[in-house]
Amino acid sequence: MEIPLFPLHAVLVPGAPLPLHIFEPRYRALVADCLAAGEPFGVVGISAGREVGAGLVSFAAVGTLAEIREVTRHPDGRFDIVTIGTARFRLTGVDATRKPYLVGTGELLPEPLGDPVRVARLAARVRSRFVRYLELLQPEGDDETPDEGVDPADADDAEPRDAERATSARERLAEVAARLAPLDDPTTLGYVVSGLVQAELPRRQELLEAATTEDRLAGLDALLAREVALLARRLAPYGPDPRLAPLRRN
Repeated sequence: MEIPLFPLHAVLVPGAPLPLHIFEPRYRALVADCLAAGEPFGVVGISAGREVGAGLVSFAAVGTLAEIREVTRHPDGRFDIVTIGTARFRLTGVDATRKPYLVGTGELLPEPLGDPVRVARLAARVRSRFVRYLELLQPEGDDETPDEGVDPADADDAEPRDAERATSARERLAEVAARLAPLDDPTTLGYVVSGLVQAELPRRQELLEAATTEDRLAGLDALLAREVALLARRLAPYGPDPRLAPLRRN
């Protein structure tokens, strides 16, 4: 299959949204062609080089198809689009001559599960650690604001109430995690957590390229264990370069 390629300093995983501001002429042409054909383009993570301008760029051989879900066209030809990752692919070749943008040839990758027993065990542990990870990311003091008008005589109730609030917050996070990352679909769970946990781009690319869901969940289990330990000691988790804005610009 042929895949119009959009190299980015980002790793898109299936199921994750990716908003993009398109202003460079070659990527305007890419988006226009994809919209006309009703087809996705491929996002591949850059390992060396720049997203914009001339010059050589190196990128991963495994990427994710991006389906265009929302489009805003500007009078000057720019686009604002919202895409969502759908399926992984592996490149077998790249043509830089036919179009203003790169066109890859490749094949979609299967999603083998691995050992079902180990997958079920890993999925439960990953989601549990993911809930703890989200809990530790909450700003300190969110659940510690005293109620106005509390009588000092009720001070003895403070500790039980704090415990109740903490339990309630964790239950809410568990509900969110259950909706986002269902245990009965470990492949989706693996991709959702891969897209949400803060990680260096090479590590996120490794998770994308994992041969099986079992391998991806094992990698997430180790990553989350590390992040939870760091956050529990109040050390900052990995943060992406602030110059890489949430709204990607080509």
